[in-house]
Amino acid sequence: MEGLAIGIEGAKLGISAIGRVLRMAFTDYDEDDLERDMERGAEVIEAKAEVLEDRAKELEEMAEDLQDLTYEMCEEIPALTALDWF
Repeated sequence: MEGLAIGIEGAKLGISAIGRVLRMAFTDYDEDDLERDMERGAEVIEAKAEVLEDRAKELEEMAEDLQDLTYEMCEEIPALTALDWF
């Protein structure tokens, strides 16, 4: 869900870029302003994505540990293998 939310923020940033380009045509808003605003928005999204990536790495490590534990349990308790749960 968090990844989806980050994706939506990226899409919103893209849509806002269109509005800002139109703004350039009718105001003194220029390319430098557009670039600055887009970079700020992108930095916020990138920071959120990095946090999510770090959490995903932690979850992956936990899943690997759980898988290792499962293998160890099956080796120590042969009846678990016969149950075919793992």
